[in-house]
Parts: sequence; C-alpha cells; structure tokens
Amino acid sequence: MNNSLNTGERQYLSELPFRNKDNSVTAFDCILYPLATLGDTKEIALELRIIEERLQLEHSMEKKQQLLSDLLNLTDDVITIVNEQGIILFESENMQKHHGYDKSQRIGTYGFEYIAPKSTQKVHDDFEKVKNFPAFKAHREIDFLNKNGNWEKVILKQVNMLGNELVNGIVLKITK
Repeated sequence: MNNSLNTGERQYLSELPFRNKDNSVTAFDCILYPLATLGDTKEIALELRIIEERLQLEHSMEKKQQLLSDLLNLTDDVITIVNEQGIILFESENMQKHHGYDKSQRIGTYGFEYIAPKSTQKVHDDFEKVKNFPAFKAHREIDFLNKNGNWEKVILKQVNMLGNELVNGIVLKITK
C-alpha cells in the first residue's frame, strides 16, 4: 500500500470477502487510489467493486465481441481492424476467400505492407487523417498484394472506431 501512495498510482489490493447481514458472503475487488499529499497526511480513495458484477461485465463484453465478430463475417467484404499504429488486430474470414490469407495469418503485422508502393503514401496519409479526425472517412482504389504474390485492384475504406469500446480500432473495409 505504501508503494502506491508514494508513486501516485492506483493499486489493486486484493479480493476481500464481506459478510452480509443475512450471513451470506460478497466478494469485492479492492482498489486504492492516492489522491493528494499534504505534509505527512496522505489522502486516498478506496474503491470496492462486487466481483460478481465485474465477472458479469466481462462475460457480457465477451459475448458482444463474439457477436461483432460473427456480424463482420457475414459481409462479403474483408473487414480488418487495426490499432493506431496500423497493426492488424482482427481480420474477417473473407480474407482467405478473396485474397488467400488465413484470417489469423496477418494478425500482429503492419496492415499497410500489403499495399502497392505507389499507393502506400496516400493510404498512410488517409490513415493519419482518419485517426486524427474521427468524422473523416477515407475511400481509395488501391492495389492489394494477395497471398500468391499478385496485385489485385480493391477499394479500401477506412473508418475511425477508436472511440467504440467494442471495436477500439480503425476499421479497414476491403472490397474487390
């Protein structure tokens, strides 16, 4: 506890069981937040969160993520989600159908390395605009490198969904 007070960072203390009036037990996550220091006096806040509620929220989020994945795989287009650095976080199953890459093969790679050099700078500029101006949506015809090493003409659309807690990325829609 002294470490978080000294560093000013929040600290997860533990799971604490509390006995209710009816003798049942409720488990809480216990988190300490240092607020201020005045001389030798340290002001802190203690957050108690019912673990069961946290687990329900986590389960609900997992179900929403699975639903999102299922919905994204319904479209005939390829849907790719990248982070702010352009690293692929998710790719729909249609990537294999249309371009030969297994849907997990490109996860963790830089998404723009599959774009023809003549378009790379324009696509990267579009990406920066989409990232920095969430209302801006980019739309451009490009050459995309398929798994066989051939270039294919596709339409690339970029949409900022970094503010969406479920997506938390920039969506790239690739249409043949």
